[in-house]
Amino acid sequence: RRMVFDGTTITAVQFRKGMLGPLARGKHLATDYAEEAKRSAKAAACAANNYDFMTWAASTRGGIGREAAEWFTTGFAAKVALARSDGEKWRVRNERKRLLQQHSAIIARRNWEITQRNAWPRMGGVAPRAPPVE
Repeated sequence: RRMVFDGTTITAVQFRKGMLGPLARGKHLATDYAEEAKRSAKAAACAANNYDFMTWAASTRGGIGREAAEWFTTGFAAKVALARSDGEKWRVRNERKRLLQQHSAIIARRNWEITQRNAWPRMGGVAPRAPPVE
């Protein structure tokens, strides 16, 4: 089946009063709310068209959502299990680390762009360009 994913970067600043308490107590992550919102908005339409749906929520303060983390954990565990040598296992583990580092760097770069450029009046309030996809 085809996979549809919807990614979002979220910050706790935008949450309503009732949501900040669970975030502060550590009962929920900001990404939990983002994943729930994306899933409720799009999962049914994807299922109706025979697509798998996945959310990819990341926090501006670091970290990825539970669904993305589960995908990373199970996907890379399967790749390691298929590896035929210690060298290949090492390569797969480093690929996983590199992807997480790249994701973190993209979030950090976007944060910098938003605070240093988008918030700057001379930029006209235009969102910064997304980094190129390789």
